[in-house]
Amino acid sequence: MNPLFAEFIGTALLPIPGKRDSDWSYAWVPILGPLVGALLAAGARSLLL
Repeated sequence: MNPLFAEFIGTALLPIPGKRDSDWSYAWVPILGPLVGALLAAGARSLLL
């Protein structure tokens, strides 16, 4: 899992004064981005080799 996801959880749970919203609508990007990239890389490897 991407370390950026810990930032979402940390800002959601810690009582930081003046913090902004965690913007959970964006939280899927650090989770699915590496998975999609790995699938594309595996597909490219199988096509090229």
